[in-house]
Amino acid sequence: MESEVLQHVTRLASSQFVYPSPSPEFIPLAYNPLYYVVSLPIVKVLGLGLPSLRFVAIMGMFGIGVMIFLVVRDHTRATWWAVIATGLFAAAYRVMDTYLDNAHSDGWFVFAALLGSYLVSRNRSFHWNAAGVVVLVLSFWFKQHGVIFVVGGLTFLLWRDGWKRAVGYGTIAAILGGAGYIIAGPLI
Repeated sequence: MESEVLQHVTRLASSQFVYPSPSPEFIPLAYNPLYYVVSLPIVKVLGLGLPSLRFVAIMGMFGIGVMIFLVVRDHTRATWWAVIATGLFAAAYRVMDTYLDNAHSDGWFVFAALLGSYLVSRNRSFHWNAAGVVVLVLSFWFKQHGVIFVVGGLTFLLWRDGWKRAVGYGTIAAILGGAGYIIAGPLI
């Protein structure tokens, strides 16, 4: 589906609607648009083509590796096990069907889900937790099933922090996720 993703980025780069009504010339994919938007600056620098989009995907995969390293190091207090865990992720490349370096949003979706979960788990302050919720919502903007991570993060915050703070986190998610989707969807 890389060439279809390239068509979407091409449309966005030329200021066309990404999700027009289907026609014989173009039928939009049912994926959320954040990967296309994140790809635009790289496409402007490296040129419009699959290598640029694959580079963006590889950056997302690199982000996943960084998150795995940080989470394992924080939980084990051992840099060695963090390196091993990141290495196992990299070694499983073939097992994962090598899809994380394809011109697609999968790597960025997983990276955003991991980063948002990491920020929420740190419990530094309301603002850091809110930033984690924002990043979890971004995972939804990469792929629709990111909403599972948003709901999971909000449920965890409700359980850990109670109703008063959870209402604030839920409001952020509702505005950036639900309301944003309703408002931004037709504009895109």
